[in-house]
This record gives sequence, C-alpha cells and structure tokens, in this order.
Amino acid sequence: MSNPIDGINTANPVAIVTTGEAGATPASEATAKIGAVAPVDQADVGGTEALLTQIADAANGVPTVDEAKVSALRQQIAAGTYQANPQQIAEKMFQLDAGLGTGGGKP
Repeated sequence: MSNPIDGINTANPVAIVTTGEAGATPASEATAKIGAVAPVDQADVGGTEALLTQIADAANGVPTVDEAKVSALRQQIAAGTYQANPQQIAEKMFQLDAGLGTGGGKP
C-alpha cells in the first residue's frame, strides 16, 4: 500500500514569516533558514500494521474462558465443597486496583 502523503513538504518547507511583532523572526531570516531543514520524523506504518495484526491474531487464538476451570468450579459449588479464600480474593482486588491506576495497592 503506498503512502499518499509521503514526501509532502520536503522540497519546500513552510517558513513562519511575521510582520515585525516583538520577538518575531523577520522575513529575511525566515527565508534564509529554509535551506537548513531539520530532519523529518518518519513512521513505519506498514510495520506497525503488521505487528498489530500479529498481536490481534494471537489474542484471538486465546480462549476468553477456561472452560475446564469453570466446569470444575461449577462441580465444587454444586457439591458444596467450594471454599473461597478471602486472603486470595483481597490480594487479587488489590492487584486489579493497582493495575487500573487508581492509586490503590497493597499497603
């Protein structure tokens, strides 16, 4: 895929020309600076697109639910043998809170 804006403004950079305001660059200085063009930032859009596609494909390949774990938990709950671990639940809540950037976390 070609980039339709590739090379725009590289041959004739835009100079800021002022009308004599305090601290402004006079037109003659701005014209003289046109020859000294700063390096142009570049981005590899094709490479970024390929990386994002690879990440999306990998994410789509991972199941969203661990069916075996859900089944085991359902059986434990139905049998009345499931034991919640309050300490582990609290730790996971702190981790989630810290990961969301809310300023929380383990004291």
